Amino acid sequence: MDDFEITFVTLGCTDSLALNYDSLAITDDGSCLYCDLSNNIILSNPSDSILCDGFAVCNSTSSFPITSYLWTDFSGNVISTQNFVSNLCNDIYFLNVTDSIGCSITDTIISGVIFGCTDSTAFNFEWFASVDDGSCIPFIFGCTDSTAINYNPF
Repeated sequence: MDDFEITFVTLGCTDSLALNYDSLAITDDGSCLYCDLSNNIILSNPSDSILCDGFAVCNSTSSFPITSYLWTDFSGNVISTQNFVSNLCNDIYFLNVTDSIGCSITDTIISGVIFGCTDSTAFNFEWFASVDDGSCIPFIFGCTDSTAINYNPF
């Protein structure tokens, strides 16, 4: 009787950068899935500092169907689950879009004028502020131990 060998070839996605990478796969079967989700957002800011009449529309593209939109305000409140949102105030908003294979993208939208500290070297720098309101607090380096000889009360 002749000896023979049976070889099993495990097919799957062999690209470690793909969503469905299979570390056990030996031969790539062309099934790799990649995220290519992107957003294009059109924003209309509020007409002044006290009105909430702004709106935004999102055009998302992906090789796979879009399954969800989630717009939230800076406090985390859901304000829309569609590709558009209205009644925007001067505030910071977040948009999370997900497609059918689980790819997700989150964008930060700054609507209107946001007052705050715009000095990136300040202790209380606010990356989202568009107008400096004079509230910046500089970093002060030194000894904070009041019993030390080099104590700096400032």
